[in-house]
Amino acid sequence: MVHTYLQLFAVGENRVARKITERSFSYQVVGNATFSVDTFFFISGVLIVVLYFRSAKNEPSNEKHTTHLFNSTACSNIFLSILYRFIRLTPAYLFVIIFNELALKWTYGRSVFTPGIIDHITCNKYWWRNILYINNWYSFSEMCMIWSWYLANDMQFYVVAIIILTVSSRYMKTSAFILGLLMVCSWAISIFLSIHFNYTYKVAEPFESFDVLYDKPWQRITPYIIGMLTGYILHFKKTPPKVPMLINILLWACSLLILFVLVFGVWDGVLSVPMTALYVSLGHTAWGVALIWITLSCCWGYATPINNILSYQAIFPLSRLSYCAYLLHPVVMMATSFQMEAPMHLQHVIVVTMFFGNAVLSFILAYFVSLIFEAPVVKLLKLAFRR
Repeated sequence: MVHTYLQLFAVGENRVARKITERSFSYQVVGNATFSVDTFFFISGVLIVVLYFRSAKNEPSNEKHTTHLFNSTACSNIFLSILYRFIRLTPAYLFVIIFNELALKWTYGRSVFTPGIIDHITCNKYWWRNILYINNWYSFSEMCMIWSWYLANDMQFYVVAIIILTVSSRYMKTSAFILGLLMVCSWAISIFLSIHFNYTYKVAEPFESFDVLYDKPWQRITPYIIGMLTGYILHFKKTPPKVPMLINILLWACSLLILFVLVFGVWDGVLSVPMTALYVSLGHTAWGVALIWITLSCCWGYATPINNILSYQAIFPLSRLSYCAYLLHPVVMMATSFQMEAPMHLQHVIVVTMFFGNAVLSFILAYFVSLIFEAPVVKLLKLAFRR
């Protein structure tokens, strides 16, 4: 939805209405939708811990007990885990990079607008950074597929997490200390950079800090760490604790209150430099903290109605396509919006209608890309990495 608003803002004629809209209370859901990315980092952190210990449980006993932490088997497992993920993600990713470059060249040759994206230039020069998952370390002006910053962060966090999980198999306290140290370093670096550049958070400009904070791992890693800690709880707490209903309600209320404050707490539109430093450093951590009890209560059976909705089987097919839809949807939005012959008059109902159109078309295209590139790779990997 936030991408759809940005898409139509680029071709809208009533710019004054945009400024009024951005200061409304309801628009904060869109303007601060960037926090939703932290939910995906949190989920990734949970899953990597749960799946790691599930697979470690099935290892032969002679591979579990070793005299050295990083022996040949451990190093091999780390390498194979990273290789598996690289092969799993990259074919579809590489196809979309090529498709995006060609689509943008075609759009530039036919559009009456001047798209603000230059992927037909940057992807031609810097596509290799995306394939190595290091594109988030470079400036906005040199990025191919700007939205792929998330994928680079997630891959980097995955590498760090695999190493820490290997350490935790023998030194649990050491791994916990490393996670805590990474979180403190994330806070410190984010605060320092925010103050150093005199950054003031603005709802109307959510990507203003893109080159120093927004897409950088030092700001984004904390929800991933919080997710890993939640995964540890789920793994080691085999029997759900008995939680009184009042405590359950209070924990849910606290979680929802944190989410509400983070999304609507900048209603005035702008924060001061000190408040911005706290908001950009601790805000992402707070979002992850708010998701802890939401996750645990669903897994432990204390939020059955909500868990039934989140686990509804009809969503499974869409979840299979979510990766390809994520890669493709900005390409779809760019190609459709810049094919119009004149600017459009923006209204919320038009934006919402376009949003549903973008979603449906993105998932339809994602089905074919997944069928051609993703599904065969996943099947081959399951055969090659059967153990």
